[in-house]
Amino acid sequence: MDARSESDGNFFTFAVGQGEDRYAFFKVAKDHFRFATSTDTWRGERGLRYDLDGSAWHRYALVVNSAAARLYVDGTLAAETTELTSLLADMGSGLEVLLGKSFYAEDGLFIGDVDNIAVYRTALTAGELGIGAGIAGLLTASALQKAGRQVVDRKSV
Repeated sequence: MDARSESDGNFFTFAVGQGEDRYAFFKVAKDHFRFATSTDTWRGERGLRYDLDGSAWHRYALVVNSAAARLYVDGTLAAETTELTSLLADMGSGLEVLLGKSFYAEDGLFIGDVDNIAVYRTALTAGELGIGAGIAGLLTASALQKAGRQVVDRKSV
């Protein structure tokens, strides 16, 4: 995903979950990127944070695989954690996906620009992301399907 932000405070840039109790989110703020998962409202949030100038365009790739998460910014590994305590599998079925909006009604909306969003059913490797090959960005959906990877159908998200 490519993004730049004018946002600060409480908001989500992207979220998936069941509501305030069970969710995963990331936010691109003016001064940082943050990702967290929780099955216990904001009290249970665990994840990672990376400080940067979020007001400038950056390419973000977030890879989540079980209790591990890796954030790549502009093709470079920027932050990682192996301490996620709430997994996407813990969220249940029938998940809601939000773009630019939080599950918390009192939170603000994302203010900024987003482009080239892609969501995959499986965690991509650094090679599939083009890391180390001088390619900044994600492979196309058709290239991943040829490699045997499943791509989330935009209609079924």
